[in-house]
Amino acid sequence: MGMTPSHVLRTDGGSTLGFGHINRCLVLADAIQERGGAPEIVLGTASPDAHLHIAEAGHVSRQLDPVKTFDPEQTLRTAAFAIFDFSHRETRSRIEEAKRLLQASQENGTRTLLIDAKDEDCLSALTAMVADILVIPYAGADAEQVIPGAITDVRGLEYFVLDRAYLDRPFTDRPVPETVQNVLVTAGGTDTVGLTSFFLDVLEKITAPLDIHIVIGPGFTSDLTAAIAVRAELMQHKAHLIHAPSNLADEVFRADLALSASGLTKYELAYGGTPSVLVSIDRNHEISNQPFAALGTGLDAGKYGATTVDEVAASVKSLLGDAGRRRALAKAGPAAIDGQGTQRLLDLLNG
Repeated sequence: MGMTPSHVLRTDGGSTLGFGHINRCLVLADAIQERGGAPEIVLGTASPDAHLHIAEAGHVSRQLDPVKTFDPEQTLRTAAFAIFDFSHRETRSRIEEAKRLLQASQENGTRTLLIDAKDEDCLSALTAMVADILVIPYAGADAEQVIPGAITDVRGLEYFVLDRAYLDRPFTDRPVPETVQNVLVTAGGTDTVGLTSFFLDVLEKITAPLDIHIVIGPGFTSDLTAAIAVRAELMQHKAHLIHAPSNLADEVFRADLALSASGLTKYELAYGGTPSVLVSIDRNHEISNQPFAALGTGLDAGKYGATTVDEVAASVKSLLGDAGRRRALAKAGPAAIDGQGTQRLLDLLNG
């Protein structure tokens, strides 16, 4: 019989939601365990591969009954601490249920931390979300107007949760080569819009020889993976598939340049000093990416479906030919993110 959980980490993931929120909970779970706690990741909306992903990371997960995904008793059980990562669109349509869950948690004496989104998915901008701690751990979060409900309200990249694999690196200020050779392609855990293939189309426009590492996320379908494998085999460049890595640190530090979706991976690229070209999968991601782009760690290439292969290829070519600009981008990321957000959040949660 396993240890009784001390911390419940409630989120959703897999399928169209991707794995960013689950991965953040996994990083927090690692840190909780290091401090002697017993974390359990509790999922409301989730696909089977989400639970497999958590198990492979060495943690325990639990699936809530579909009609009880915001039920306090089923969610919390006897845990003394609860972290709610509701920073995604799934929760907005059920905001009143989420609000009642946080309220019941407070009344139950559970110490609570709410990880909220920015912009149109920010729950705290729509109603008072009762919690011990509210955190919006993104670039531009300071400008978010919220309705008071949390006892402590913290914002910004100071609280970004970064995988320990990045922090184990001795330094992040690494040399920027005159010529780009190693390119990372990453489109999140599921890539429901086909962004990986779009990036490969972009790179086919580059004539200089490249060594491309293509990340196959844990939620990629077998058909999508097979199609990408065929594309990689036919490319004029060297191309390698990286299947569901436990983290991207090795790939981030290896890459001279990254083509990435504009989700949470962009913060890891910034911390690693890897210049990036970012494409957003939808309008909400595009809006959320604007204050991050202002940090100057990469190029915002716009929204998938609105930008073209030729336009993104032009951005890539401009970076390939400008080592000075790539050096500036590489320095801006580590200057913006210090990597201590996980410890700051757990220190606050412990009171």
